[in-house]
Amino acid sequence: MKQPLNLTLSIWQNQTFDDSLALTNEDGTIVDLTGYSAEMMARFDPTDADPPLIDWGTETGEIAIDGAAGTITFAVTAAATMALPTANELTQWFYDLRIFNTASPVYAERVIQGAMVIYPAVTRPAS
Repeated sequence: MKQPLNLTLSIWQNQTFDDSLALTNEDGTIVDLTGYSAEMMARFDPTDADPPLIDWGTETGEIAIDGAAGTITFAVTAAATMALPTANELTQWFYDLRIFNTASPVYAERVIQGAMVIYPAVTRPAS
């Protein structure tokens, strides 16, 4: 198993978060993600027992996987990023994202992890 990539994600409230990640093998070939799902959670502290601040995935629609292309794409709406709690200050959380399949045997791997920085919105939707 490969070590996960340490990557800081920057998310701006009230802005669509639609970054992509292409997975490749050590020899540069595309990782075939056909049949895989993804799940990502974020917490203030990795050891926090409280429910995660975010729980995004392919099942809930915030993450999409193009199996043949080996890409993982975030599809988080501006309304969803606006709902992220920040207390109107720059906020940092910890996250990881894992991919998994349901084939036999089941395979799961953490592919990225790190800090998630949330930048609060100044311009907000009218209420």
